[in-house]
Amino acid sequence: MLALRVIRGATRSVVWRIVRRRIGSVEGLENIPLDGPLVVVPNHASYFDHFVVQVVVQTLRGRPVWFLTKRESFARRFPRLWATAWYGIPVDRDVPAPDTLREVRRVLTSGDGLCVYPEGTRGDGGPLREFKPGAFRFALAHGAPIIPVGLHGTADVLRKGDRWFRRGRVDVVIGRPLQVDASVPKPRAAEALAGSGRDIVGALVERAGQNARRRRASAAPSAAAAVDASIVHELGDEGVVAPSVLRRLRMLTTVVGVDERHGLELRVQRVRLAALRAVNRRGPSRVASAVVVGLRLARLRREAPAHPLVNYLLGRWCLAMPRALGGGPVRALEHLAVAATDPSDPTRSALASAEAHRRLGDPARALGQLRRVVLETPHRHPHHASRVRRAERLAVELQGPAS
Repeated sequence: MLALRVIRGATRSVVWRIVRRRIGSVEGLENIPLDGPLVVVPNHASYFDHFVVQVVVQTLRGRPVWFLTKRESFARRFPRLWATAWYGIPVDRDVPAPDTLREVRRVLTSGDGLCVYPEGTRGDGGPLREFKPGAFRFALAHGAPIIPVGLHGTADVLRKGDRWFRRGRVDVVIGRPLQVDASVPKPRAAEALAGSGRDIVGALVERAGQNARRRRASAAPSAAAAVDASIVHELGDEGVVAPSVLRRLRMLTTVVGVDERHGLELRVQRVRLAALRAVNRRGPSRVASAVVVGLRLARLRREAPAHPLVNYLLGRWCLAMPRALGGGPVRALEHLAVAATDPSDPTRSALASAEAHRRLGDPARALGQLRRVVLETPHRHPHHASRVRRAERLAVELQGPAS
């Protein structure tokens, strides 16, 4: 519906800015699957919970999260348009109607996320209410992972009865997907998950509260790792990412919490995104953007000389830039040798090294790097098949046609 798209488009940047400025910390981003449907089960203390969950999950996955919302919120025209535009699904909290079940099926079969507050209504900030099994029944029926989330501080940002947001910080802790006993019938499994899920979410809320009190940056490595995984997931075979995806991932680096945003690992990911944006540019703006990226990478390398990803990005940058601007294959190989020490992705730099050796007129070493890609790229790597295919194609080109 056009009106819904207009409302969402006109308010998205405002909503995301409000959330971004109020996030204190986000822990556990790596527990959110990047693909497929999922059911999010958080505690519920404020309407602000909707926006926090939406922004955090959507910036990571690129897909919306739909919320089961009490049917009373859809009684009047403007609240109905607002709730529907922001992915609300009306529900009778006692007995879901057939239209609600159809909407839930549509959301989960399309691969979007569904958020259900198992308490059934907003809490008062005290102990969690008893969890209802509906959310877990939905997840079991569609084979969707169940992601528990603990939120702390949302009730201080948007209190019951308030019409605008107060100052404050929200801390988020995302737990691992709940374990399901496949040997138990689904109705009984849903009841059991409601009980165990309440304990888990309660523990996550307590941890979020501890993070708020300590205001520590312990989530920075996990957040950066999740950003890295999302970038790798979105990369095409030729190392290109769509501009709209780059904007979303840039936003992701800003919603992980005020204490984490200036950490080294997230700064590296932001420069990586800037480099990918430069690849999408054309003409003089591409060169200017690349020069700025090179300066930022040089600063990061002075700060962390042995950082594998920084050196890999510098190696790729040197291959793309002429010697007059500080690039060239010789300098590229210096950085790529450091990047090759990364145990998490031992062959990421090998393709670039092969290209550098080819430019230097050393096909034997180039072929050696390409063989490394074929033999040593982990099968679990998201781009294993495309990386190996590319290495094999380049090897054929280097060796020339068979006699």
